[in-house]
Amino acid sequence: MEPIVKRLQQFMQYKRMNATDFSRYMNYPNCEKVARLFRVEGAKPSADILMDIALYFDDLNMRWLLVGEGEMLGREQRSSLESRRVRSLH
Repeated sequence: MEPIVKRLQQFMQYKRMNATDFSRYMNYPNCEKVARLFRVEGAKPSADILMDIALYFDDLNMRWLLVGEGEMLGREQRSSLESRRVRSLH
């Protein structure tokens, strides 16, 4: 199974955010909490970080982030993207 940090990195890339952008979005005073995840081998996000991610990024499927099951984006976000694609085809 792919580590949670790799999935978090995928989501950040999708959002076009680096550790600093991601941290600022969650109102962290600096990016150290998030940057450490990518700098320290085997690091995992704390429960506090995971709660903040769930609160600030409602388009993220937390089940996907935590255990790698399902799609990266939540059902509502996927539906919205799909309807925009359909409209752009017409």
